[in-house]
Amino acid sequence: MTRTVGMLGLGIMGSAMAANLMRVGFRVVGNDPVLQCRKRHQRAGKIVAESAT
Repeated sequence: MTRTVGMLGLGIMGSAMAANLMRVGFRVVGNDPVLQCRKRHQRAGKIVAESAT
């Protein structure tokens, strides 16, 4: 069973935390108001949420 974590804020700190969570087996779903951060998150193989709610 894969556990899922929601991440709000995918800047420098949030993206590093998401990468570490993914490395240990979590499915990471995240969102950020900055388009570039969302695109970087998606390119890294993580899931981008439509909104923060």
